[in-house]
Amino acid sequence: MEKSLIFKFSNNELTTLFIEELEENLDVDTFSISVKGNTVKITIVSRDRNKVFHAIEVIKETYGKVRGIFSRDREGLYSYPLEILFRNFLNHPFPIDILIEILEKRGYIAYLDQGHLRTNINFYEINELLLRIFKINQSLIEKNIDPSTREKLILQAFLEESEK
Repeated sequence: MEKSLIFKFSNNELTTLFIEELEENLDVDTFSISVKGNTVKITIVSRDRNKVFHAIEVIKETYGKVRGIFSRDREGLYSYPLEILFRNFLNHPFPIDILIEILEKRGYIAYLDQGHLRTNINFYEINELLLRIFKINQSLIEKNIDPSTREKLILQAFLEESEK
């Protein structure tokens, strides 16, 4: 059985993120992705009809997640799935509480809601902040500093930075 789906995106970042998420989450015998500008065509091929329909569900769910990252809700908040935010930082993870506390200290709204970080900071800024936290955390791991001390030092570094 073969099915094709076409999705359009408003920018290259969304297109790239969508493709990365699909490649990580899609589990079917054969699928192909073709991109033309910001239009993505996905073709799923499998002998098992149920696998094709499951793949379509995964694709649509992934599309919804990715689209939601760049749009605010009625409260003016973005909703970032934790699996997408932390995907690049899995080899040296750090508690989400650190990120939330840093955001709150900087005057942003930030809280967890059903596996999503809800906040009013945009995707580019949150990724930049995550990368900086990750780098500090990684350097502290290399110095064999225990997790609770690492958390305190990361928070302290960002609080001192905010005061400047």
